Amino acid sequence: MTTEIANGQVNVERINDEVKISLADQGAFVSGSADLRSSFYTVLSSVGQALAESPGQVTVAGHTDNVPVAFSERFQSNWDLSAARSASVADYLVGEGFIAPGAVTVTGYADTVPIASNDTAAGRAQNRRIEITVKGKAG
Repeated sequence: MTTEIANGQVNVERINDEVKISLADQGAFVSGSADLRSSFYTVLSSVGQALAESPGQVTVAGHTDNVPVAFSERFQSNWDLSAARSASVADYLVGEGFIAPGAVTVTGYADTVPIASNDTAAGRAQNRRIEITVKGKAG
C-alpha cells in the first residue's frame, strides 16, 4: 500500500483503537455511478491485503461532494450514490476474501461530512471519497 499512499490515492491514520483508511475518488468510479473502474482494483487489493492482516469490525463509508446527482435512473440523491459506492467497495473486499461478510458495515454520508470546501473543484474532489475504518478485534 506504500505506492498508493505515495501517489495520494490512500491515506492511513490511527485514532485510538481505530485505523482509518481514506481512498481518494481519483477515477475510482465512473462519474455519477457506483461502478468501480477496473484500474482501481489494484488499490483496493492493496487495501484488502492490509485489512486481512488486521482483523476487526470494518466500516466502509461513502462520501460525496454537494453537487446534486444529475438525472439518473438508479440514484435519486447523493445519499443513494454514497451508499452504493461504499457497497461496491465492500462487495469487492468481501468477494476477494479480504474481509468476512459478517465483519463489515456499509454506510453512506452523502455530503454531510466534508473535509474541504465544496466551493472549489479541488475541494469537491477531496470530499468525494471512501473511508474504511477498522475497529478493534472481530468477535
